[in-house]
Amino acid sequence: MANRRRGEASFTVDGVSYTIVLDHNAFAEVEDVLDVNIGELLALLATKQQVRHMRALLFAGLREKHPDITLRDAGNLFSAGKEEAEAIGRAVAQALEQSLPELKDAAAKAAQGAGGDRPLAGTGMRSSAPGRKPVSSRKPSGKKPRDRS
Repeated sequence: MANRRRGEASFTVDGVSYTIVLDHNAFAEVEDVLDVNIGELLALLATKQQVRHMRALLFAGLREKHPDITLRDAGNLFSAGKEEAEAIGRAVAQALEQSLPELKDAAAKAAQGAGGDRPLAGTGMRSSAPGRKPVSSRKPSGKKPRDRS
């Protein structure tokens, strides 16, 4: 039985019961697999859901109770059928809500596969690496500089 206070949720695929645990270890695993931090992942799930994001979240969450599962195995669970895939989505959302209650809306959007057309402000990648020189500097408009006395 899943312990909801610990960020756990259960689902069944082909008669096998699985328990997903989204704790700090699972979030660290997701960050390793996708090379994004958990905040960026949740923003991506809420705006433009990709299969690889859900697969990585499922994989990382299953590792606690199912240590032999592989990333490919986690992806194959979604292929069991539409009802099973929806049950997996609900379990992931439930585990997210329990482990990070302040992110309930993002978890709900992730489960529904719904996201707005507009990304959230400040959730994108930086356009250049921190500390890099700008590609170009601001150029004058062509007018003579004003005398500022």
